[in-house]
Amino acid sequence: MKCLRCGYCCINLSLVTIHPDYIKEDLIINELPEEAFIFKPDGEKCPHLTFEDNKAVCKIHQYNWYYQTPCYNHNQIERKNSDCRLGKHIIDNNVNVFDFLIQQKRKA
Repeated sequence: MKCLRCGYCCINLSLVTIHPDYIKEDLIINELPEEAFIFKPDGEKCPHLTFEDNKAVCKIHQYNWYYQTPCYNHNQIERKNSDCRLGKHIIDNNVNVFDFLIQQKRKA
């Protein structure tokens, strides 16, 4: 699945990511100590997520090593590289991710 950078997963999913203190250009994932990886619980914004002009922006996507991160691998769950359906809905309908999450929690 190709992530469309809507921000939903970066807020709503539980995942493992790299602690912001360990982020640098020449990072080597396999050489990081255990404490470099942190658990981000569902409902909390990922520490690497920001929003610019109402668009989700990840602070680590531009690095060459991003493709080795647990976060990247978490998103790649389908056999072909198709667009994320939830992300497409959110972006195509100009949905505010925070409002969307609040509505989903109210329905639960």
